[in-house]
Amino acid sequence: MIKEAINRILELSIGQRVTIDNRDYSTNRLFEIIPPTVKPFTIHTLTGIIDYFSSPEDVKKEETLLHIETPTTLAVFGPYTDQWKQRDRFLDIELIKGNPFRFNYWYEHEQFVIEMQAKFIQDETTKLILSRVGNITDQHVKNIADDGISQDITVRKGITQEANTKVPNPVTLNPYRTFPEVEQPSSNFIFRLRSVDGGLPQCALFDADGGQWQLEAIQNIKEWLEEKLPEVAIIA
Repeated sequence: MIKEAINRILELSIGQRVTIDNRDYSTNRLFEIIPPTVKPFTIHTLTGIIDYFSSPEDVKKEETLLHIETPTTLAVFGPYTDQWKQRDRFLDIELIKGNPFRFNYWYEHEQFVIEMQAKFIQDETTKLILSRVGNITDQHVKNIADDGISQDITVRKGITQEANTKVPNPVTLNPYRTFPEVEQPSSNFIFRLRSVDGGLPQCALFDADGGQWQLEAIQNIKEWLEEKLPEVAIIA
């Protein structure tokens, strides 16, 4: 009885080929046997791609494909290796992101000032924002008026004098978000402050470009590579 049951299980495990409406199907799931491919190694700069193609290895540029996957990742593929159009993946390029600025997040006042100086290209806009919030102390803040577009901060100056400081919106900034070899794309952000009882206001930057910066960053990478490697096919 046990032997018959085992034989029946073995029979059921053997896949059958079935044709339905002139299409062939298998009663079991089939797994493709993939031949071994090259194991890619990883680098972290666009300049490293130039070094790779300048190496003494037999790398034929005209048979290589360079794929820009995201603003922070790329890959270098070789030519087709078989009839199924498989490609060797020679190289992975990944940006070391470190600790990027957190958008859509409320920072404590002091930390926001530090982040603005460390993680953005410094220009007139960053200077303007820092001038609005950089010198505020908990004794100075009296009121924050918000009309949904801009914010007015009423700041005590001295003992009796008061001054209104307007915070503009939207603001155009260039945070570090892609490889340093190319121009950092600019984006619009909504800059906001909110009151905190008994302390300094919190600050935040909210995305306002719908992800357009990613397309601009990819295009900047493509143009940079096309200039350096005109013989290589680049897909962005």
